[in-house]
Amino acid sequence: RMGDDFECRCTYAGCQNPGVSSNFYLIRKETDAGGQDWKPLVDMVLCQSCYDHFRRHGTLERAPPRMGDDFECRCTYAGCQNPGVSSNFYLIRKETDAGGQDWKPLVDMVLCQSCYDHFRRHGTLERAPPRMGDDFE
Repeated sequence: RMGDDFECRCTYAGCQNPGVSSNFYLIRKETDAGGQDWKPLVDMVLCQSCYDHFRRHGTLERAPPRMGDDFECRCTYAGCQNPGVSSNFYLIRKETDAGGQDWKPLVDMVLCQSCYDHFRRHGTLERAPPRMGDDFE
C-alpha cells in the first residue's frame, strides 16, 4: 500500500486515471486478495480502482459501459458540466427506480455517473446554486 517504496502511479495501461487514487498497491507474489490469481500482476502498481476491480473480477479489463443496448457514452443532460467524462454512463429505462426516485421523465436519456448520482439522491438534475460562504477564494 501507499507508503511502501514505489511510485504512486497505476501501471495498468488501461487505467483511466493512473496518477489519481486514495491508495496505490504494489502487487507482490503473496498478494491473494479476493481469492484471485495475482501472479501475472506481480511488481505492478495498481490504483484503488484497478485493485478493487481485479479483486472482484479477476481481470483488469473492463467491459464497455452498457445497460443492454449500445448507446453513446456521453451525458445527454444539457446542464452537465462534463458530458463526455465519466467512469460510467447509464441509459435510463422505464424500469429504473434507483433511490426511489421517479425516473420516467428521463427515460432514454444517458447520464454520466455524477448526474445519475445527483438525481438518485435529490430527484432532480438541477444543481443548487452555491450558497453564500461556499466560495473560498
